[in-house]
Amino acid sequence: MTRWDRIAASSGIVAVVLIAVGFITTGASPGWSDSGTTIAHDYASNRNSGLTSVIIVGVGLMALIWFAATLGSLLRANGEERLGFVVVAGVATFVSIFAIAGVVQWTLFYGSAGGDPLLTKALFQMQSLASSLSFLPLALMVFAFAVATARSKILPVWSVAISGLAALIIVIDVGAVAQSGFFSPSGAYTLLAVLALAIWLVVTSILVMRGPGARAEAPAATS
Repeated sequence: MTRWDRIAASSGIVAVVLIAVGFITTGASPGWSDSGTTIAHDYASNRNSGLTSVIIVGVGLMALIWFAATLGSLLRANGEERLGFVVVAGVATFVSIFAIAGVVQWTLFYGSAGGDPLLTKALFQMQSLASSLSFLPLALMVFAFAVATARSKILPVWSVAISGLAALIIVIDVGAVAQSGFFSPSGAYTLLAVLALAIWLVVTSILVMRGPGARAEAPAATS
């Protein structure tokens, strides 16, 4: 693995840092069952920090795409071409859906809802549900990588278990649609799923940066 390959592999850590900073910066944290008036006030009170956070998260998603392309290239180089494409397609689909949620979030912070409580709550719940739905292709990406690394043995066996567990935790978040509490779209389980994703990204990024044991091609026979 070249120096530039290792730098590309670090984009997973970069994505985690940027997205974490974006979420911390946002300031607004309305609950799923809050009234439209409360939600509108929360977004209006955090307008500038919220707009900044959307931009930071967007840059973090760009780093995530770069990381997925790095993983896809690694898998294809080790004979896992189909799963390599699944990894890239999974992240591309995730980012597409999450970007829709980001546009709605941007709309709320920008004040385009005009402070209308009913419209604000509808947009907020749309953004929350879109974010939850986006975890489905993300879970597929992590699972595909787990299968590929188990077959190609380019990463330690224990990392396969981490990938499988992370995929399971993430996919369950898609069903977190309770009206309130732990399994609501803005509940604690979503934070658990995000934490599982962050740990997986950091661990995988470090392992790939250290240089996976790429499968060497057998030399051609000479007569």
